[in-house]
Amino acid sequence: MKHFITFLSLISLLFSPAFGQSPEEIVETAIYADRDAFLPGDTVHFAVAINIMNGWHINSNTPFDEFVIPTELIIDSHPSVVWSDVRYPKPHIVNLAALGGKSSTFEGNNFAFFYGIISPEKSPERVSISATLRYQGCDDQVCLAPVDAQLKFSLSKGDAGAGITRINPAVFSEETIDIQQEAAVLEGAESGDFGRRVAGKGIILTLFVVFLGGLTLNLTPCVYPLIPITVSYFGGQSGNKGSALLSASLYVLGMSVTYSILGTVAALSGEMFGTLLTNPWVLVGISGIMLILSLSMFGVYEFRLPLFLMQFGGGARSGAVGALVMGLTMGIVAAPCIGPFVIGLLTYVAQQGSAFTGFIMFFTLSLGLGLPYLFLGIFSSKLSALPRSGEWLNGVRIFFGLVLVGMAIYFINPLLPPKWVKIVLPAYLILAGFYYGVIDSSGSKAPWFLRIKSILTLLIVSAGVWMIKPMPENIAEMTWNSWSEAALVQAVEDKKPVLIDFYADWCIPCKELDKFTFSHPQVQAALADWERLKVDLTQDKSDFAQDLISRYSIKGVPTIVFLNAQGEELIAARLTGFENAEAFLKRVKMIQ
Repeated sequence: MKHFITFLSLISLLFSPAFGQSPEEIVETAIYADRDAFLPGDTVHFAVAINIMNGWHINSNTPFDEFVIPTELIIDSHPSVVWSDVRYPKPHIVNLAALGGKSSTFEGNNFAFFYGIISPEKSPERVSISATLRYQGCDDQVCLAPVDAQLKFSLSKGDAGAGITRINPAVFSEETIDIQQEAAVLEGAESGDFGRRVAGKGIILTLFVVFLGGLTLNLTPCVYPLIPITVSYFGGQSGNKGSALLSASLYVLGMSVTYSILGTVAALSGEMFGTLLTNPWVLVGISGIMLILSLSMFGVYEFRLPLFLMQFGGGARSGAVGALVMGLTMGIVAAPCIGPFVIGLLTYVAQQGSAFTGFIMFFTLSLGLGLPYLFLGIFSSKLSALPRSGEWLNGVRIFFGLVLVGMAIYFINPLLPPKWVKIVLPAYLILAGFYYGVIDSSGSKAPWFLRIKSILTLLIVSAGVWMIKPMPENIAEMTWNSWSEAALVQAVEDKKPVLIDFYADWCIPCKELDKFTFSHPQVQAALADWERLKVDLTQDKSDFAQDLISRYSIKGVPTIVFLNAQGEELIAARLTGFENAEAFLKRVKMIQ
């Protein structure tokens, strides 16, 4: 009924004798470009001014009522230009008596933005833009007839030697460009994006955002070992001379210092973050440490700092100095964690070239990463004060011991033969779940803990079964070619776009991309005409790997690089980290 009344109101208003204004007169339009000329391959930004007469408004591009005619900017196709989607201005929500409720409108002076990518192959001498702005003007009482306003604009080809001049800075201000780019699917993938956000938000707000980013890193698998290590270390401190809060704070401080130094060095040296896990001996060493620590959880020995660390810490077996030394050591475990947020931070620090800026940024990130362990350390230090009747604590320790053994297998997995990689860890999870739920009797006198233990057992076994299950027959893996210079040259000769996947065997997001994104049928169809190349950076010390890392400025894995048919990278399309199939399809669509 509401829609019917709205429809009748519009019909009556359109033919109302109260009209004293021509529909074309209430809106003035103009097109602006961000440069005075273009070069082949340029991305040119355009703005359409939509200046609305006082006392009038036009419906937004997303009106609330289906009978209302939305504003729409239609750009005619051009054989030499690929147009982006239009970014409309932010609408105003107003109450209109004519429609009997709230409406989404544009008022006053506005800009709609879009950009065009000029073909580098068949670039014309002049780009002529033809567009139509469709709108309907209204005031608080009446609506005018819809209008199709025709827009024309031309931009000439420039001289590469003379350069291009940026124009209309008031229209294309940095803030306006940021608003415009929010609509693009590829916005945020640009490596310089983090630096622009820092400049726009200021250092204090930026550090707060970095701190929150550190908190989210606790969701990555390579920091999980810190949980049982922290519990084991602080839980075994019965004669701690310092307060639990001080010791836990110094433990987190030690982690932060180590992580900050490693991150800053990686950023300023251009080394790929995560290279600690590219050396087989490092992998074996970390796995060995995990196994040794797990024995403490199983009651084989009481956890204490290694002798050389105690000597380094002035002979402290525990207390403040021991906690700091332990934190400095354990920071190495968390260092290889990598994600798009950290890659952006690495890129920004590398661009700044300031060791102080890099240290402050990574130190703040590390504090966010270590905050949960502050509380974990305080809680764990109180374990020894709990009554001995709390047999359930042994069940907690056994669980953490099983986690540490699992992490040892996880770190050693890249060194196993390919046929064992998909079997060893899932088989361990199933056996660990059976042991924890059936054989281990710790905590059996606490009914509430037995319920928790049963849930944990079910989760462990389910994870193992899920990992070992075969891939459905209707889901085929993406086919790739190993990267080679010859393959790249051949792709350029064949005028084929190129997709390069930089990955490593120890990289969890890399495996997620293969399993959840590149296995998707629509993604495979979208990339059917692309040359798909993989670069294995598991062992990145070779000249071959270092050359590619330097050539494409790889800061971490996974990194997906898109090249056009001329072999030139589309910088704004670069992907770092995991992205689901739906978002990846939008990315490819924008590129195409």
